[in-house]
Amino acid sequence: MAITNQERVGKAMELLRAGLAPFVEREFNNLHQAQAADVARRYLGDDRTVAKKSVADWDVAALLKLMWEEWNEVFGRTLGRAERSLVQELRDCRNKWAHQEPFSSDADRALGEVLKDHCLRANGGLFYGDADEFAAALDLLVTDDALRRGMGDSGRRYVDAHYRWDAVLERYRALIEAAAG
Repeated sequence: MAITNQERVGKAMELLRAGLAPFVEREFNNLHQAQAADVARRYLGDDRTVAKKSVADWDVAALLKLMWEEWNEVFGRTLGRAERSLVQELRDCRNKWAHQEPFSSDADRALGEVLKDHCLRANGGLFYGDADEFAAALDLLVTDDALRRGMGDSGRRYVDAHYRWDAVLERYRALIEAAAG
């Protein structure tokens, strides 16, 4: 039986959660340290699905909400405006998927361009232009362990090189020095 688009997007959300959770937890803990769990839970109210879990075990909706709500304090320090837009687009996609609503082609195109840019720069993923290409890319990643591991390693190196605190601070230092001239 063929996999449905709903199932494909669900699998993509699972993969997004798996890749995003360690980053969100690390960045949040770096800033808030011992209070990180309490601060994070403030954004989710009485959501019992995450109340007793560590941030790394939250679902993708909670992770994206935390990123959005704590952007200025935490995530905007290492990620740029394009990534903030991507977080919002991902929140919208996740909500549409969860409520089985159709996706707009404008959102698909916008996400596709951001996705393509990061995939090309990182050599850490596959990009797609439509639902059929997405399905083919997802099927390839699900069935090719070596490709998946290789892209995962490349993606981690890319994030480490561009979004670790020391890398971000170095870019700011260079920018300030250039401006001071």
